[in-house]
Amino acid sequence: MTESLIWITGSRRFRAPHDETDTRMSDGRIFREAWIAGVNKHHPGEPKPGYVTLWDETPEWEREAAAAVYGQVRYFIKVSEGHATRLSS
Repeated sequence: MTESLIWITGSRRFRAPHDETDTRMSDGRIFREAWIAGVNKHHPGEPKPGYVTLWDETPEWEREAAAAVYGQVRYFIKVSEGHATRLSS
């Protein structure tokens, strides 16, 4: 089964295809890129370096956390049966 998840952050779209060949780390990378885009858009002033650290420089524990959050958000979207779309402006 293949599903897709689209996150819209500002004017940028992140599409994550999901099938048996995808890995948790690619999900984590997508979450991290969306996180950095959000920080750059909404954080007043200069954000802490840790807030905008690129994926390749992110510690392993933080990569795992990003992948876990992505999975939780994906599950929430799935169980909301389309109602999660009301959460975005």
